[in-house]
Amino acid sequence: MHQETVGTLTFRAQLDSSLRDHATAWMYAALAFGFVIRVWQASRTYLNPDEVLHFLAANRPTWADMMRNQASISHPPLLIFLLRFWRHVGTSEPVLRMPSILAGMMFCWFAYKWFRMLLPEAAAWMAFLFVVFLPSSIDLSIEIRQYALLLAFAMGSAYSLERAFREHSAKLVAISGVFLLLAICSHYSAFLFAAAIGVYGIARMIQEWPERSFLGAWVGVQVAAVALCAFFYVFHISRMGKLYSATADATHAWMGNEYLGNSYFDPAKTNAPLFIFARTGGVFQYAMGQSGVGDVAFAIFLLGLIVIFRKPRFGQISPWLLGTMLLTPFVVNCATALVRRYPYGGTRHSAFLLPFALAGVAAGASYLCRFRVPASVAVALVLAIACDLLPARGHASPQLQNRETMREAMSFLRERIPSDQMILADLQSGFMLQHYLCDARPMVPSADRDFVVFTCGNHRVLQSRAFLFTPQTFYHGWATMVSDYKLAPGSQVWVVQMSWSNSLAKDMQKTPGTQISPVQFGEHIQVFPMIAGERTAIPASGPQHETNSIH
Repeated sequence: MHQETVGTLTFRAQLDSSLRDHATAWMYAALAFGFVIRVWQASRTYLNPDEVLHFLAANRPTWADMMRNQASISHPPLLIFLLRFWRHVGTSEPVLRMPSILAGMMFCWFAYKWFRMLLPEAAAWMAFLFVVFLPSSIDLSIEIRQYALLLAFAMGSAYSLERAFREHSAKLVAISGVFLLLAICSHYSAFLFAAAIGVYGIARMIQEWPERSFLGAWVGVQVAAVALCAFFYVFHISRMGKLYSATADATHAWMGNEYLGNSYFDPAKTNAPLFIFARTGGVFQYAMGQSGVGDVAFAIFLLGLIVIFRKPRFGQISPWLLGTMLLTPFVVNCATALVRRYPYGGTRHSAFLLPFALAGVAAGASYLCRFRVPASVAVALVLAIACDLLPARGHASPQLQNRETMREAMSFLRERIPSDQMILADLQSGFMLQHYLCDARPMVPSADRDFVVFTCGNHRVLQSRAFLFTPQTFYHGWATMVSDYKLAPGSQVWVVQMSWSNSLAKDMQKTPGTQISPVQFGEHIQVFPMIAGERTAIPASGPQHETNSIH
């Protein structure tokens, strides 16, 4: 027993010494492992509708076509411009996702450097392992979305600014500003990051009184950032608001849908303190990727703040500056949700909070580990593995988006559906067909009556303007199609639904007299034929007019 204890202590001492003496090598080993995990995940699944939407905006025949599509995307243009060039490398799922993967790795590298400059060694290692291995960070860096770029550039800005203060370098302030502008060009939540990092910069300069050249560079960065934010607001965000709603404010109009409804404060539903507590807890549930662990992480984050403010010298900067750095982004995001300008809570829209949340969690957890590096590393890895193996409810499993499933669905559409029979799809599914059925060919669909129409091979596809088919929207679209295209009785049309929520056939089967036999490909793809024929009434909850029955 005594020998085992001595052996354990020796192993801990050796590991602690190795992590201190070879920190860079261990860091790159973790990054390499994280990169392999991301490539593996990206190679297993087909693109989801949001990913396809972003790629389609870039994959148009001309730059003018691309710019028209970008105007309808509710994000800045940097990712679309990047994909415009990257598509020439290849259009397979892992290739198209590679820019996000590389940006995700850049985010982890900058985060490591930033954590090491702010936190004790044990906390820095723990926070770094979180950003490399937690499912939230992995998911954000394998999807064709703006969040990986946002995190990479935001963290590059924070790291460069921290170095600038330490080295009293106006040049590093300018570099921080370049990263900040790139973050703003990546995602609009960078507006909030810019405000938070600006508050921290002011607090830091009040304490340290930098040289005039340093101050001038910092002011120049703030002016440029405000100007860029104003440009995007006037020429994009305000126009997006009018596109989605003529009455709602610009930012809430295109983000206040059912999915994000709880992320905006509504005094008719809750009070402000409860909203703040619940939505902040949601941030940590999202950050950890597991609801129960997220609740515990929220409590540990609060403990970390207490530890930071009570210790005379917790990290590499004063406790009040460190506390300001970690808290301000939450305050800014929460404030914008309280005035209904931007969502706050457990969704990817608050992803810019990830490094600040995980730094605070690491501060509290490393305190519980008595700031022992080996113990902190072990706890971080165990928590990350647990969150990966037991993901939060509603977390999309890679098995549900298996690439082979999509290949089987496309083979069915190409080989089993006669070329003289049309395909009908909702808006989301139509985007998926534009990409997969058309083999990622650059194209511009045409508007025809109430539909968007395109041809892939010999198949003509009618894409409804309904975002997602429900029985009511589908019956209405079906009736419109039969009328507009004068379908003769007995004409067969194939209905395709390829989205996260595809319960159309199951819901329609609940209508008396409806007989549907859908062909299912995995959980998210279904195909079924519909024949124009007998006249039946639409269910009472739907539009009150006649349509054709389904056989």
